[in-house]
Amino acid sequence: MRLARNVSGISRLMLILLLIIFFLLGATFSYIWTMGFYAPGEFNLPSRTNAVIESVYFPPENATFFNVTVLNPSYSPSDAAIKEIKTATVDGKVHIATSSSPSLPFPLAPGKSATIKSLWNWGNYTGQIVDVYVVVAEGSGPVMQTKLSFMNFSVTSVNFNPSISVNHFNITVQNTNSSVPVDVTGILVNGVKVPTVPSLVSPYQLTNASSAPPASFMLMKNWTDLQGKSVRIQVQTLQGFSAYRERTAPSPMILEITEVNFNVNSTDRFRLTVQNSPTSPRYSVDINQTKLSVDSQAILVNTTSPSLPQTLPWNSSVNLTVFWNWASFEGKNMTITVLTRQGFIIRETAPIIPDPKVSFMNWTNLGVRVNTFDFSVNLAPSTKITAANATYGIWNWDIVAHTVSLHIFNITNTNVTNPAYIQNVTINVKLGTQTIATIIWNISDSLPTSWVTFTATASTKYTISIEVATTSGAVSGQTSVVAMEIKTDNP
Repeated sequence: MRLARNVSGISRLMLILLLIIFFLLGATFSYIWTMGFYAPGEFNLPSRTNAVIESVYFPPENATFFNVTVLNPSYSPSDAAIKEIKTATVDGKVHIATSSSPSLPFPLAPGKSATIKSLWNWGNYTGQIVDVYVVVAEGSGPVMQTKLSFMNFSVTSVNFNPSISVNHFNITVQNTNSSVPVDVTGILVNGVKVPTVPSLVSPYQLTNASSAPPASFMLMKNWTDLQGKSVRIQVQTLQGFSAYRERTAPSPMILEITEVNFNVNSTDRFRLTVQNSPTSPRYSVDINQTKLSVDSQAILVNTTSPSLPQTLPWNSSVNLTVFWNWASFEGKNMTITVLTRQGFIIRETAPIIPDPKVSFMNWTNLGVRVNTFDFSVNLAPSTKITAANATYGIWNWDIVAHTVSLHIFNITNTNVTNPAYIQNVTINVKLGTQTIATIIWNISDSLPTSWVTFTATASTKYTISIEVATTSGAVSGQTSVVAMEIKTDNP
């Protein structure tokens, strides 16, 4: 009886095993049948590498690179040869990563993934959508779209003020509500880095707090050559972000020395006029210094009248008397430099030629130059008194020609009340033997005579001849004075 029970137990065990085997065989045949229905030939696996992008990451704390993780699936037939990583931005531009780590081309075996660090500064595309492409040699290259972190880093203002200084200007920069704080490392003007206040020898941090005020920077750049031109400001950061702003600098300040005047009778000073043109921007400047040089020799200027500084408003002029004895420098060129507190430099070169540019001069002392000349005549009845070369001549000492006018403005007689002793007067202005101008007065004419005009050639001296005819009633021993006057076209 015990044996029968054991046989019966074994039979049950065999039955259970057979049922399990039949179940597994049935499941296998069902799978084969099903797969045969959907894939009657064979499984279709890719014949070329088919890499995929698992993720991309643009770190907001550093805009100089991004990471892309690439997977070569297990079913790929071969290694994925990654040869290039590039991005496409909404402005239609394609940007190829300048370098990568690991370096490309890079083989990626089937079933493997790798994170590649790609160098490309994406700071100008913050808050925008970017497509990332992985280019695979002889395979299918994947693409993934992502949105970059938002940055509100910007140049909020650029301020040029000619009334303050042309040696610097100010900008303000903000970073409120950005993804991360930034550290300003440099500021460029038209591509050239400039010194700033505060200094950027060490980075200047801008917080991203919503309540943070803008930061102000003084750019220590003389912007005279930028007047009226477009100026591009770039603010660089340690994180790779840059903020840009373009602004047209104010129109040029038209500051001019419009007149330099030396007077023959005041050799210890000269006068100059400085103008702030009506075509200048409507700003005032402050004249605070004058400098002189003659033949590269610096001249010390002691004082001016009025004293400096002097404000020069828009559309106005300032007359300055500069005290300096210029007599020994006559005929030389002088360079005048007028400086303003704002940093503007006004420069003019003028010859030291005193006014009037043409005058009577004493032949025995050329330093004596006057606008009037008296010719004294000792009288005798019915006589012609002639001076072929009077003691005074006419001299144009300027480097250009001038229009000159002459006349007789008076004739006097000693101890008599009228010029009845003089019949006529003839005055000739000569250059060598050539007569250039003639003045004639007759006893019936009034005084002064009309002006007689001629052109005095530059750097030329003229002689004067005078002929006086007396009346029959002239009294010997009496004296008559013929007074002449000269004027020129300059002040």
